[in-house]
Amino acid sequence: MECVKVGIQLAFVFIVMIVVIIGAIAVVSIQRESTTFKEELKKQGLILANTLAVESKEAFITDKFVHVMDYIDTVSEQEYVVYVMVRDKKGKVKAHSELNKVGKVITDPALNVIHSSKPYIETSQSSEGELMYNLAVPVTVNGEIVGVAQIGYSLRSLEISEAKARNQIIALTIGGIIVGIFFAFLFSKPLVKPINELKNAANEIAEGNLDTKIDIKSKDEIGELAASFNKMTQDLRVSRDDIISAKKYTDNIVRSIPDTLLVVSPDGIIQTVNPATSTLLGYKEKELIGEPVSNVVAEGKEIPINFSTCIKNVEKTYLAKDGRKIPMLFSGSVMRDDNGNIQGIVCVAQDITEHKKAEKIYLENERLAYASKAKSEFLANMSHELRTPLNSILGFSQLLKQKMFGELNEKQEHHVDNILTSGNFLLNLVNDILDLSKVEAGKMELVIEKIHVPQVMNESLILIKEKAIKHNVKLKLDLDPKLDYIEADKLRIKQVLFNLLGNAVKFSKPEGETVTVTTKKEGDIAKISVSDTGIGIREEDMRKLFNTFEQLDSGITKKYGGTGLGLAISKKLVEMHGGTIMAESKFGIGSTFSFLLPIKAKKEGK
Repeated sequence: MECVKVGIQLAFVFIVMIVVIIGAIAVVSIQRESTTFKEELKKQGLILANTLAVESKEAFITDKFVHVMDYIDTVSEQEYVVYVMVRDKKGKVKAHSELNKVGKVITDPALNVIHSSKPYIETSQSSEGELMYNLAVPVTVNGEIVGVAQIGYSLRSLEISEAKARNQIIALTIGGIIVGIFFAFLFSKPLVKPINELKNAANEIAEGNLDTKIDIKSKDEIGELAASFNKMTQDLRVSRDDIISAKKYTDNIVRSIPDTLLVVSPDGIIQTVNPATSTLLGYKEKELIGEPVSNVVAEGKEIPINFSTCIKNVEKTYLAKDGRKIPMLFSGSVMRDDNGNIQGIVCVAQDITEHKKAEKIYLENERLAYASKAKSEFLANMSHELRTPLNSILGFSQLLKQKMFGELNEKQEHHVDNILTSGNFLLNLVNDILDLSKVEAGKMELVIEKIHVPQVMNESLILIKEKAIKHNVKLKLDLDPKLDYIEADKLRIKQVLFNLLGNAVKFSKPEGETVTVTTKKEGDIAKISVSDTGIGIREEDMRKLFNTFEQLDSGITKKYGGTGLGLAISKKLVEMHGGTIMAESKFGIGSTFSFLLPIKAKKEGK
């Protein structure tokens, strides 16, 4: 009897313990699972409602809801979606999962989101008596609320889950009572161990250790209880892992954003930054978290909740760790919780340093282009004004030189010669400036015609022949028989040749040299070269050759004279033909200037 009594006592104690343990586990598990499940359902429903609102924006603009109906059909196929609809501000249904309700006016408290701008969540029953969440969010277009996106989300899964948990607890309790009675009378010792394991495991679960597992492999009620317990903890682990995965997923999104991202609390303290922000500003993430936003944003004191919803594409300045000020294109949006309470501001900004530099360069180029055009037009106008009196001076000087007004003494003749020499130099300079300014101002036009290359070469040599004889220079012509005709402006080609031949003769050595003009056909290109055996050009001076008003050195300028414009004009004339000009030289040995022209040219001179 004593054994029976002890067995009954043990059974009673074990039964009470099991019921208490299972009850504790049931309360903790059901509460946690129910709360987690409800919040998850709300989040899923709000995600669907917000996505529906985004999908509906264009439909409200175009008043075409076919695309929205397609999306609604897709959403309606989900297991726990009861209904999906989109209404305008007056409650008129624009799209609904039940086609017969489209066009009807449905008014309910969910329409209040139009005025509150907060998500609407309410628990109600469907027409079939099914418990569900009504979730509604406003649809905004350009900052104006134009309608409501609403979803009915069934709580059937929650009811099933809670019923299943209750059934499991009831089954576990009954099984525990039977096992307690059986083992209390027969195996009191083996009964204590698994019960202690269950109790300890329940305590660890209550403390948040969801990795707890009971290693009981018996096939009796205690084993089933342990298996159910392990199944319960496994389900809790899955829920926990899902939450962790969702957080990691969100963190990955934040890390992958190429623009800078700051999340600031309502009192202006930095809560979150992404790697792009740390990299740009030169801080480590931990150096920014918890610091005032004014450490980063020059206008940081203006940020905390001085705007109701959001600002877009506003220029602000970020402060880097090294003191640099970085121009940013800034956008900020207020972040709210489900109840509409302000949680902080999400700030996204893009570095526009390069854009600012490009804009500055563009404006500078525009200014330089305008200045260059104004300079060219001024030179062209002034050249015309100067040339008329110069021609008069040269004409009267020629009459004096020819003694049309009487004899001149030696000193007077010397002065007249100086006037003629200086006047001719100045006239050549004015003519060169006029040609250059015409090209730069886009006022020079080419007269394209079919010209005979050998004839142009010979005529050019005749023009320079007298000057060559004076400098004791021999002229040679080496013509390619394959290069007969080209299409070009004859006068301008002769001008280029005259400039190159003039330089070749002018810079010849005093003892006399040879200047050779060579023509050659290279495919559909004509190559014309002028070679001399004169003083040559230093390597460091080669880059100055075709620059406007720039001569190689002052000593050469004083000795040989010249305006410094001949090669610059030649280069522009050749380029107007679609060609290129180049130079090769060795100091003290000689130089070769070549220009390439297309044999077939357009009739336009540009």
